[in-house]
Amino acid sequence: MRMDRILKGMSAVLTALAVVVVLTVPAEASARPGNGLEPGRFLVQTPQTAGQLEEARQKWEEARRQKEEADKKVQEAAKSQKEETVKADALIKELSGLLAEQELLKQEIDTEKQNLARAKKERDEAARKEQEQYQAMKERIRFLYENKREGYLDMFLGARTLSSLFNRREYVQALYKYDRKKLEEYQNTKNLAHEKQEESMNREAELETMKEEQKSQQETLEMTLRESRKNARQFAKQMEDAKARANAYVKLVEEQNQEIRKLENALAADNGKAGQGPGSGNRTGNQDGPASGPSTGMTKSMGGTERGRKIADYGLSFLGNPYVWGGTSLTNGADCSGFVQSVYKHFGITLPRTSAEQRSAGVEVAFSDAEPGDLICYAGHIGIYIGDGQIVHASNSRNGIITSYAAYRTILSVRRII
Repeated sequence: MRMDRILKGMSAVLTALAVVVVLTVPAEASARPGNGLEPGRFLVQTPQTAGQLEEARQKWEEARRQKEEADKKVQEAAKSQKEETVKADALIKELSGLLAEQELLKQEIDTEKQNLARAKKERDEAARKEQEQYQAMKERIRFLYENKREGYLDMFLGARTLSSLFNRREYVQALYKYDRKKLEEYQNTKNLAHEKQEESMNREAELETMKEEQKSQQETLEMTLRESRKNARQFAKQMEDAKARANAYVKLVEEQNQEIRKLENALAADNGKAGQGPGSGNRTGNQDGPASGPSTGMTKSMGGTERGRKIADYGLSFLGNPYVWGGTSLTNGADCSGFVQSVYKHFGITLPRTSAEQRSAGVEVAFSDAEPGDLICYAGHIGIYIGDGQIVHASNSRNGIITSYAAYRTILSVRRII
């Protein structure tokens, strides 16, 4: 037993010496043929292999750093692409809105030109009839004056018998009725001529304001197009998309306005005002009617919330004040958007300056749900809803601040601010 323990101890010593020898063999020797060692079987920690490991570790670190930079660039590219997409969508939306507004305003201007031509023709015809009737009345008066025996008193005094007197009385009554009828006809013709003259002048003023609005819109559109060409890589495609959206929007607006006109006509019929609204005409399509003009039929708002009525009533308090293009003074002169901006500013509410910008303020509501204080938006124009299908707005240089029926022009949007 003792001998076995001695032999086992010697075996352990020899094994340890063998390991030491192996660990001290150079790497080249371990890989040399015929040395009894297999290449790569043992990890030999020499200064040379330590340097290789450090170099490998540095390369791995560099690769990791490059990967992080590449990932960062991918993320930045994705973010940039997303931002470009958002910008492109916003650009298409802006362009489509401007193009649609320009198209609708162009249609309204064309319609207003036709209405103005018709109004001038009717004015001239009414003036001609007035002059003819006036001359006829002059001739009648002159004849009675120059032929005194044919006068009403002379006819009575010249009667010799009671029967003759009654006959002459009937004759005088007939003449009196004739003269009165002709006088009333002349007065009606004169009033009609005055109305046609007023309509013609109102339409002319409205047309001039529309042209100013169109010019302003065109400048905004051209500026947006310049910025678009500068920033957009696929401008032609975006412009095509914008036009397609604009055409669809114009069609939708026309459909919605057909419903609005039905609502307005029903409201006017209920109130016994069908065809009497001072601003009920001047609509797109084949509809016709009087141009927008001063209205004194409504000086207080109705319906909605108390604050909305206060805003509408505050706007109504400036009826009759002047219209000034580019102005914001409620007393000395404001244009449509300047009027709206100043009215809301009085209540501590800040709105953008132009009608196009104001059309994006607040939230969209249906015309059937409109309440006093809501904004009624048109192509290049804007007003404040006061209830009963009417608005208060800075109309044009002739009429100033007036009330009109809301559907007197094509409505693009109804915005609720409060």
